[in-house]
Amino acid sequence: MLPLFLLLLAAVLNAQDFSEYKVEKLAGGYTFTEGPAWSRDGFLIWSDVPNNKIWKWAPGEKPVEFRTESNGANGNTFDSRGNLYTCESRTRRVTRTDKKGNIAVVAEQWEGKRLNAPNDIVVRRDGHIFFTDPAFGNQADGRELDFYGVYRVSPKGEMSLIAKPKGRPNGIALSPNGRILYVANSDERCIYAYDLNRDGAASNERVLIARRMAYASTKRETSTSPRRTSPSIPPRGSCCTRLSSRRPPATAPSATPTWPRCTSPLTRPSTAFALA
Repeated sequence: MLPLFLLLLAAVLNAQDFSEYKVEKLAGGYTFTEGPAWSRDGFLIWSDVPNNKIWKWAPGEKPVEFRTESNGANGNTFDSRGNLYTCESRTRRVTRTDKKGNIAVVAEQWEGKRLNAPNDIVVRRDGHIFFTDPAFGNQADGRELDFYGVYRVSPKGEMSLIAKPKGRPNGIALSPNGRILYVANSDERCIYAYDLNRDGAASNERVLIARRMAYASTKRETSTSPRRTSPSIPPRGSCCTRLSSRRPPATAPSATPTWPRCTSPLTRPSTAFALA
């Protein structure tokens, strides 16, 4: 998820005056963090993957543990009602947590076989859920599916397969109007785009951004490596940072901000969060 998020963040920054923004370090000392998500209730959460926790931060306060024993929580997101959706890599499922703390399983199987290890997730305003299902490091052990997938779950709970990419899908995001789905691919080193209709069905798969690296060579490198730990875990420490405008926003950021219509899928938010 991180490469896609940083790419979108960089695109936003390139179109703006850097003097209007400042970077703040909210927390540090982590080994590997993922899944930053802002709640409409005014707090940020993120996953502390190696320590199997989810952390919570609110402006003016110190980070606190939001959830222990998170089942390998990775990607997180909130829907318009404030429900939290989490990709649990260890239990190979996607869950929804309501404001009362009740947890329900959204997806855990495809055609009778367990998912690989759900990684990242996004929810459209109308309730359609989209998530990626790769397998990194030892997540590949004991796989029941012979492919990596990008899935959709409708508001009625109906699950469908959007794509079966050759490489492992990772980060996922929606355009502000919810009509385009973006999926980063870790092995193919590119970002795919899909058109979405009102029913959430995807079409017109295309490479939006490509890196000059042949997938064949990347596949050879990963397949011959004896290392079984996750290649996405960085060797250095990880931290949570905030990029914010020096001018306070008129309203607090929300999980589904009402951005203005524009020709570009990227607009300028007043606050952005990144994990590095």
